[in-house]
Amino acid sequence: YSNAMGQKDSKPRSYSLNSNEINDVARDTNAKPQDIKNILKAFAKISSPDGKVTKADFKKIIEDAYGGGDSTITRMILLNFDQDGNNEIDFREFVMAMQYMSTSSSLLDAIDTAFASFDLNNDGGISREELRAVFRSQKRMNKYIHVFKRQKPLQEINLDPRETVDCHDNADKCFDKVNKAIPEKITKEEFKAAVESDAELRAEFQKLLLGASEGKEIFSSPAKK
Repeated sequence: YSNAMGQKDSKPRSYSLNSNEINDVARDTNAKPQDIKNILKAFAKISSPDGKVTKADFKKIIEDAYGGGDSTITRMILLNFDQDGNNEIDFREFVMAMQYMSTSSSLLDAIDTAFASFDLNNDGGISREELRAVFRSQKRMNKYIHVFKRQKPLQEINLDPRETVDCHDNADKCFDKVNKAIPEKITKEEFKAAVESDAELRAEFQKLLLGASEGKEIFSSPAKK
């Protein structure tokens, strides 16, 4: 970038919003203007000047934050942020995802987000294997946070055979408990009906939500290698 004298600016332009635009985003996302300003600071560090972050760039940010990555966790986070599926994350999507991940969201308040997170191949249904993968990844994340205290890279944390079997058993119980029109998939409507009517099933799915513990990791210091 150059100024009127033809000299290069010392700092590249970063994405910014004026007060009216901040208020507009706050209104559209049900967030407070001050929260928007705080989120904007984080977003400006990673976005292009026109307010976009490519999915590839954001994938690297996620993996750097956790010291490597878990493909399912990465996919779940990307689905949270890239809500329209266009392989870019704009500021409104970023705000909505950060609001969701920085609070203790109730599953009933985040059914669409939860379903999109579990539908890993984005085909409109949750398969048994997708749900098993989500349960395995959440167990690895739990060990990363509570057992290894974020000091061991996520990519180096594995499940032992017993943990894997337990994850699959729990996933299968949840999958089989949902009333399905076809045996292989849970549709969004079936997922919504199940979590609204079955408190036990809702509690199990609630445990799988990416929340505050995972969300804050993305913009904190990377795990020690």
